[in-house]
Amino acid sequence: MRSDPPPVVEAFGLSIASDYPFRFHHARGHGRPDLTFDVVDSPPLPDGWDTTPPNFDANDPATPSDMLGSILVVDQCTVVRFRDAADFFLWDDRIACVLHDPGFEHGIEIWLFGTVLTLWLELHGMPTLHAATVVVKGHAIGFLATNKGGKSTLAMAMVAGGASLLADDQLPIERSDGRLVGRAAYPQMRFWPDQAERLLGTTDALERVQPGSTKLRVPIGPGGFGTFERRAAPIGALYLPERDASERVEIVPAPFAEALTELVRHSFLAGVLDALGWAPRRFHVFGAFTSSPTCCARRRCGACATRRAWSTWATSATRSSPTSRASRRPTQNRDCAGAGRSAASAKRFVRAGRGTLVAAWTSSPSQTSRTCGVFS
Repeated sequence: MRSDPPPVVEAFGLSIASDYPFRFHHARGHGRPDLTFDVVDSPPLPDGWDTTPPNFDANDPATPSDMLGSILVVDQCTVVRFRDAADFFLWDDRIACVLHDPGFEHGIEIWLFGTVLTLWLELHGMPTLHAATVVVKGHAIGFLATNKGGKSTLAMAMVAGGASLLADDQLPIERSDGRLVGRAAYPQMRFWPDQAERLLGTTDALERVQPGSTKLRVPIGPGGFGTFERRAAPIGALYLPERDASERVEIVPAPFAEALTELVRHSFLAGVLDALGWAPRRFHVFGAFTSSPTCCARRRCGACATRRAWSTWATSATRSSPTSRASRRPTQNRDCAGAGRSAASAKRFVRAGRGTLVAAWTSSPSQTSRTCGVFS
């Protein structure tokens, strides 16, 4: 008797078929899956596979890691080992997990939708940025930062104001039809309890991200908070939030070399990828980001930080513009709040605690300022 096919969920633009009872919030997938995922009792490789020298070893003092132990390649399979807790086996169309320690069962999803799928995407030519990303007027706005750098808080504020979430922590990027696009992650964010209380009014129905953590999993979309964008979106702008004690905020475009360096530095698992020698394969994608940047200007009044940013647009959009590069460059200290009010299509004010975030998008490629944002 033939059993029913396993459920299919969507994550990072992939359809994943699995009988595993995921607790994360996912959009329902359709059609033929790109990947299957299952938890198995024993390693699906011949005996002796674990004697293969690792390509990455976290025991090396130069490449420390909290739970990630090693990465090795056995024939056509990439094996990701999490200390004595679990092993993941990656093929082009399948990922399998062997859980060694039941006490880490909660880690299966965290590792799968974090380290493991990031490595799978990198293997298939899709670098992943450490960014929280929203969609405004059809374009993705990403905030790049390390943990506790404020990226999720900025994205949360924009979702509260009507933008759609694209990705909370990981942004896979690729070239599609001559454009640079960001793939949708999955409809979930992680809030601190006070953030959830302020935005949702209660935390009673929310689960913790993992045991021992106070962060909470918040579903995005129907029955949850805000809206989620399931489709990939062209990259409109990437921002690097930086904090200091000054009373003004300024946005300056990053020069080519600096922009390329920051993109590499803010890759998800940057240190692991460098140790694996995978960094060069990302440069052809990152180089496309920085090859034709349009200038982004921003001015701020308030109590936070100086921020640097750069703005990039899809190749088709920049080619369609009748203006020259010089005429597209706005004045460095232009008041972007005014530009936002006059733009044909604008994202209005979004409250974020003490501050306000404004992101304005021009709908015409001939407009002088492609994007601008104001923090105040």
